[in-house]
Amino acid sequence: MTSSLHILPVTNRDIRFERAGEKRLLFLIPEQCRIESADFRVYGQPLPLDIGLSANSSLADIEPPPGNTGEILADSLTIDFHQPRTVCEIQVSVATSVSISHLACVLRAWGGTQWYLPLPVNLLRFAATGSGGAISAKLPALRAEKLLLNFVRLRNPDKTTDYYIDLSDLPVDDLMEIMNFDKTKAVEEGTGVTVSALTLGTADTLSSLTLGPEGKTPLFISPGDFTASLEKPQIIPDPGAALMEAVGETPASDISALDIPEDLKAQLPTGKKYHSVSLMISSATSGILTIQTLSPDYLFHENTLALGEDQPPQESQTLRFRPDTDRNGIPKQSLYAALPRPSTVKKIAFRVSGSLLNEVRIPPDAIWPRPSGMSADMGVQAGDGGKLFSLFKAGIGDRSLRAVEIRGVPLTGQFGLTLSVFKDADGKPDSDADALATSTIAYDESNADQTGSAGKQWFCFDFQEPLFPVEKDTPCWLSLEVAGGKFSWQAETVASDPGVFVFRQDENGTLIPCGPHLADPITLTARFLYLPDGHDGHLTVSAGGSVVGEVALKDVSKIESDFEQAVDIAHSQGAFQIDFISRSEGTIDISHVVLAHEDVSNPLFLVLEEETSDDNGQDEGDIPLRRLLLSAPVEIIDGIGTHYIERLSRIGVSTVSELAALDGQNMVALSEEAGIGPERLGEFISRALAVSSAFPENFPRLPLDHRAEFEAIRRMSADDISKALNVDIAAARTIKETIAILHAVTDASVSEIEIP
Repeated sequence: MTSSLHILPVTNRDIRFERAGEKRLLFLIPEQCRIESADFRVYGQPLPLDIGLSANSSLADIEPPPGNTGEILADSLTIDFHQPRTVCEIQVSVATSVSISHLACVLRAWGGTQWYLPLPVNLLRFAATGSGGAISAKLPALRAEKLLLNFVRLRNPDKTTDYYIDLSDLPVDDLMEIMNFDKTKAVEEGTGVTVSALTLGTADTLSSLTLGPEGKTPLFISPGDFTASLEKPQIIPDPGAALMEAVGETPASDISALDIPEDLKAQLPTGKKYHSVSLMISSATSGILTIQTLSPDYLFHENTLALGEDQPPQESQTLRFRPDTDRNGIPKQSLYAALPRPSTVKKIAFRVSGSLLNEVRIPPDAIWPRPSGMSADMGVQAGDGGKLFSLFKAGIGDRSLRAVEIRGVPLTGQFGLTLSVFKDADGKPDSDADALATSTIAYDESNADQTGSAGKQWFCFDFQEPLFPVEKDTPCWLSLEVAGGKFSWQAETVASDPGVFVFRQDENGTLIPCGPHLADPITLTARFLYLPDGHDGHLTVSAGGSVVGEVALKDVSKIESDFEQAVDIAHSQGAFQIDFISRSEGTIDISHVVLAHEDVSNPLFLVLEEETSDDNGQDEGDIPLRRLLLSAPVEIIDGIGTHYIERLSRIGVSTVSELAALDGQNMVALSEEAGIGPERLGEFISRALAVSSAFPENFPRLPLDHRAEFEAIRRMSADDISKALNVDIAAARTIKETIAILHAVTDASVSEIEIP
């Protein structure tokens, strides 16, 4: 296997398929790299073949004489491609003492069992050159696995003298007799000539091409001939997403752990980690796949921030906004990221959560002082349609009311609560006037936060707009209306002048005082949240010396918002700094950070390598049907159903190849562990072995890209298979025999099997 290392992007890179098989595009993607998209365009070219008689003697049956560097003395020459190839041109150069005027070459092709004459005219004449002679002949797309060149002398059919004239001058009868040289003595085979050069032009182009991540659904499939050209290349859809999916499944490794040759490791930048992911390309024929362009658009993602340049980075940080000591304002808060220098930041994104309200709530006992002997566990109930009113004096003058929290006990599993604020009218709520603010919540015990003692919970009512500042000690009323259930609002006694602070409204609208029999008046438990004056509901984000955006906060009491902004900020020194500016007090958490940036010092690499094959140039990648069956589930074996699938899984067997691998192991122990009788288990193993051994070494590649329809192939004649797959009759018979074996040992009802 040969490999080469390339920095992405790459252009005009050829991938040669000398035979049917698979090639790997191995991507080395640095840690923290995220591919946004990729422009991947390919096209096909015919595979030219130039047989150097000494350098590539493995393609010919005749070895060159010792010491010969580029010529071979032969009376015939056999060229074995080891698979069907389409030859469209043949060029032969010779140096010989035999007169070139009557030297020719007989062309034969291998038919699987014998040589045959493939063309209407199979006699190729040499033309004289300065040092000998040469043949340069265009062929009508001859498809063959082997070619035989016999060097011959032309003779007169009626006489013993050689022809020294051009074939075009021959009488028609003599010419026809020579063309049918296998039936006459018009040619004399066995003429030794010195062949100095041999070049074959081929028209082999890729077919049944698939391209995609290893073990995943292909990104692209060409069921027939691959016809994309330089002028109209094939665009591979969404390779970036496929690579990133593979990155998510593959941990980053040190360079020393990468499965690439040592000389390539030495070319990588030191101290880096890489995700090693592959795209596989397979073709049913030889040819050239040219990568016109492979250009990924990628950025590096930093996901941690630090509170200071010398502080450890974390995935989440907490920022607290408080006024400075002189209360002149709220200082900005900053976070820092260690980015490579130089680099360019292209995107800033994060999630912000928390609250930008003043977190100091006004508690109940700051509104009404408690007596020394207050009662415990009191509550005022309201049912469906009922209303409760509670007086409060919680105005603090310079702040606006934003939210109210009440404490109570749900008495039914579901209900709705509506809380409103009304002005006071001579010691009673002015409920005939419009409410100053209203908020509604729905309660469902299946989603409730069950906290507090004896079922007591805090219920928060956020107002869409803050109230105007309420003057200190100005009385207002809270109104609570219950719908679709029952609720008990917690009550407390207060140390205050006698009076009524709580009312219940009956169905006629009459206000009924609550707790007049108690020694001290009661109020309903509530606490209040206020905003500072001038609050604008925004969090400003600044980086690189300028504002990059704002987080608009609709509900500042409970923030959960995502921020994402495209930027273009050059970073060259120190840590990268992000500033957060708020005009309100509060605490927020910054998490899910993404600082997308360029890093020219950390490129992506592509390793082009070829799959390891055996001496015949054939591997499992050359035989998709073999790979299909050996990795297919055991259910394709005749007799294995749901019952046996589960039992085989107990011994770690789920595929045909895993079942075949049990051959020769302790059958008694395996049988006991799986719960399958030894004879039955042995029968299953025998059938799996029959599948794995059904393929001879030269089994042809079948163009079955998506699925194998065994029954359809089994019913075809050898002639039909030969025509459909473009193979000779001998190969077609082998295919038919193999399919018959597979049909005998596999479940006939499984007519289609997905290729993994």
